[in-house]
Formats: sequence, C-alpha cells, structure tokens
Amino acid sequence: MQLDELKVQIKEISAIAAAVPEEFRQKCFELLMTHLLGGGSGTPPTLPIPVGSGVPFSLPASLGYSGPPPMTSLLHAFINKIGLASEQFNRVVGYMHGNVIFYREPDTAKAAQAQIDWALLLALKNAITRGSFLVDPEEVRLACQEKGVFERRTFYTNFRKHAVYFRSPPEPAGKPQPLSNKGIAALGDLVRQLAERV
Repeated sequence: MQLDELKVQIKEISAIAAAVPEEFRQKCFELLMTHLLGGGSGTPPTLPIPVGSGVPFSLPASLGYSGPPPMTSLLHAFINKIGLASEQFNRVVGYMHGNVIFYREPDTAKAAQAQIDWALLLALKNAITRGSFLVDPEEVRLACQEKGVFERRTFYTNFRKHAVYFRSPPEPAGKPQPLSNKGIAALGDLVRQLAERV
C-alpha cells in the first residue's frame, strides 16, 4: 500500500469515527484501523447503522463493516424474550470483520459484578458465534484481565456465588458451561440496561 493511499484511508476512517456517537468513537476508530493495517480483504456489504438521532449512515464496504450480528433463531428468540427491538439490541452488540463487538460495556466500578456481567456478555457472544449460551471460564478471565476487573482470589468464588446463573458453575481449566434459565434472564436484564444507558 502506498503512503498516499494509506493517508487517504486513515482520513476516511477518522471521518467515519467522528460521525458515530462519542462513546463509540475510540472503539470504531480502533476496529477500522486494525482491519486496515491487518490487510482486510473482501468486500462485505455496506449496511446502515444508527447514529445519534437515528439518522443512518453507511460505512464503506472496503473497510469491512459487517453490521448487526447474524439473526439466528436463538438470537431472535432471546431478543423477543427480553422485550427489546432489534435496533435497541444493536446499540449494545455489533458484528465487525466476523467478530462480535460490544458497543456498550458493563460498569467496572464493582469488579465482582463486572466479572459476572462479562461472563453473561461472553455467553451472548457464544450464542451468536457458536449457537449456545456458553460461558468459557478462560475466555471470561482474559476479558476481565483486559478490562481491569480481574480479581484472582475471588474470580471462581464469584461464579459459585452466582451458581444459579449456570447449569454448573465454571471451574478453573474447566469446560464451558451453559447458562441456566436464570442466567439467560440475568443476561436479558444486563442487555436491556446497557441498551437504555444514555
């Protein structure tokens, strides 16, 4: 890629990031730059996404935007069960470059609650990508470390305290565990709260 071409694409990415709501700008810019620098290929469709007052705009297909997550029957049933419109759900969860992304994330003020919230969100990610609300303890541990909410001595104890959310609480080096009905309900509450956050 030529330097002039790279400059043009970076300006385009900056303009796109500046057009999204302020809370999403940094993440949007990072994702688009990662795709550009990673040599993103293919031409996925350009899909509208809501911005600010609900006026749609489109990201160029050359940047690899994919749009909302694929609407499987499991995801459709979940969204209906928690009583959210698709556009509200899409304020929280997106799908870019084949990856599930979260536009809105849990509050990190209380680490113990944030760890459970991330376990629930990652179960949603697995429902989208793997077709089942599974909690992989290693995936949750890594996400919590990245977000600065990992507490080594209480991490697995926290899963046991919230055992009703899982068919069997996740254990160190254990297999992924499915959410229980109460866990799916708690995930629904979390997604609804995140969608309604201003």
